[in-house]
Amino acid sequence: MKNCDTQVQYIRGVIGPTLEKWSNPEVQQSFRSSLEMSRYIGLLSPPDTDPSFQARRHQLQEFLRDFLVVTRRASVPTDTNELARGGFYNESGLVRTPSAIVVLPYMDGILTCLSVTFDLFKEAVIKQFHPSYPPSTTHNIPYGEQVSVLGHKPADFKPDAFNEISSIQRHILDYFDSFTQILNHLSKNSPHEFYRHPNLSPFLSHLIVTHVAEVNTYAFKGIVKSVLRPLCLHCPREYQAVFIAPLLTSALPLIVDRLNKHWLRMREQNPGVIPFSSDSQQMEELPEAEIIEQELLRVASRDLLDMCNSFLLVCSESRPRPVQKDVEVMADVEMMDGTSPSTSENVSLEDKLSDFVLGLPQEEVLYLLWFATISSCWLDSGTVHKAIDLVTPLVRYTHTSGWMTPDIADQVTRTLLTCIHTHGKHDTISTKVFSSLLIVYEMLRPTFGNLSQLMLEIPGVTVKRLNRFEAEICLPGAKPSPKVANSNGTYFPCFKKKRELLRSMIVEIIGKDVSEQFKNNVVIRNLPPLIKKRIKKSEDIIAASGGDKESLGLCQMFQPSS
Repeated sequence: MKNCDTQVQYIRGVIGPTLEKWSNPEVQQSFRSSLEMSRYIGLLSPPDTDPSFQARRHQLQEFLRDFLVVTRRASVPTDTNELARGGFYNESGLVRTPSAIVVLPYMDGILTCLSVTFDLFKEAVIKQFHPSYPPSTTHNIPYGEQVSVLGHKPADFKPDAFNEISSIQRHILDYFDSFTQILNHLSKNSPHEFYRHPNLSPFLSHLIVTHVAEVNTYAFKGIVKSVLRPLCLHCPREYQAVFIAPLLTSALPLIVDRLNKHWLRMREQNPGVIPFSSDSQQMEELPEAEIIEQELLRVASRDLLDMCNSFLLVCSESRPRPVQKDVEVMADVEMMDGTSPSTSENVSLEDKLSDFVLGLPQEEVLYLLWFATISSCWLDSGTVHKAIDLVTPLVRYTHTSGWMTPDIADQVTRTLLTCIHTHGKHDTISTKVFSSLLIVYEMLRPTFGNLSQLMLEIPGVTVKRLNRFEAEICLPGAKPSPKVANSNGTYFPCFKKKRELLRSMIVEIIGKDVSEQFKNNVVIRNLPPLIKKRIKKSEDIIAASGGDKESLGLCQMFQPSS
């Protein structure tokens, strides 16, 4: 089976009956709209009225299963000589995959079915179903995900997992998962053929524009986690301009808008609450439905930042990109000439921007900078870690390109200060944000003097303290402080020292736990000690008797008076 044509014939022989049924006009008619598909699988009729509905649902599931098996199992040799002998190279010299040769002609139908499946998660479409299928039971989040989020069975759980209504729900969720997995396997195993499909990028843009604002939270998370994220991660660099660039202008703003509205609503509902993680005790006080929704949106936020980091930043080819960089280790590195990493061209605290970003127009770069800064204030610690990785390189590129303005510089700095106020209780996050804020301030302060006025708005920051801070970090034009400058004035403090100076200056806005926000130093004097000091008994018999030797033992027996 090391010949491409032989594998193609074998695959067509295996799924040939499936392809014939898939091409049936009645089946293709059912995929034209959500109403046709609902009628085809029996959502517009009462349960158990027609046994053909159940047969159709199982038939559609078999179609997707066969497509999924082919895209997942088929492979090509790894040796270049075997590839050449087996005819796996096309006319352009690219590797062609047998599974892609068989499945890609049906790509338009698969994409259309995926779009129709997303329609089934819209509230307006659900209202058209028969009254026997209430939305609370038909399109609920899968039971397994509810248990994984809550840690226990949902309060409204009913043991009706095998009735007709729950069966249809499981079928719809299986359709959704199967369609997304087919796309993921094609993008991973056959990237050159998959990403050259002419309708792929327009379809995804249309899918997100049409569905992202109306589908429920579970389907919205699926769009980000199961569709966009893997397709962007698997996209080769030569196809990023064709595939990813249209998504930045049409799809990304809509996704960010929905997530940003959610996090702003959370901040307004809990203005004095420090953000919590998924295992926090604060989640126990919320309704179960709200807990599940917040967890789904939290996952979507992290996956969205992962997706953006994958094609916006460049990491070494020999190692995978770490989820969280060790800021303490990288920030304490000091150059041999005494300069800090933030002022050196050879050592940087962040990854460099990819060539894809360097080719984007000014408006899209500024939008990415706004997205990176605004997402650093979302109430999720995992999202902040990923957002800060984007802020510093985008600020540097915007500044060196001449696109930075006083308003943008003020907004970026103000957002980082807000992030410190929101997430300051987390040591790892605060260290990372302080490092980014210090780099941004050192970079932008010599050009934009309005940043000094912004820093003076912070409680506890005076003109004298700010001038001393700028002198100690040796900004251009500032008089070096005698504490950190040597005889010729060329010594620069290490990056960790600068970060601690910044932390001590704005300490009053650093976020704290609720239990630490209202601490009072209570001093009660003359309190008795809780543990009394024991007096050790002497083992000297003479000392215990008062020092009189004659009153002890045999001496007293031989006295004349006895």
